[in-house]
Amino acid sequence: MQNTIKDLWYGNITPLEDINVTPKLNSLYSALNKIELELRPIIENKWDKIDDLYADIINEYQLDAFIQGFSLGVKLISNVYLDK
Repeated sequence: MQNTIKDLWYGNITPLEDINVTPKLNSLYSALNKIELELRPIIENKWDKIDDLYADIINEYQLDAFIQGFSLGVKLISNVYLDK
């Protein structure tokens, strides 16, 4: 278990690397790209700032989702061991 935790800490395991890109996610990404192509020329000077903020939001969301998922997994495992 300690090796897995160390691998997670050092980035040798990345929880998001095995995400399956669903058709719905592909569709949403395509729609976002279409809007980006339309808006970029209009708001060129602000685009990088918008993109950076969007990336920060996604990173925070992913971090929170990982923490919640990891915590839930620990609770489930502890419940299994405590119920024995």
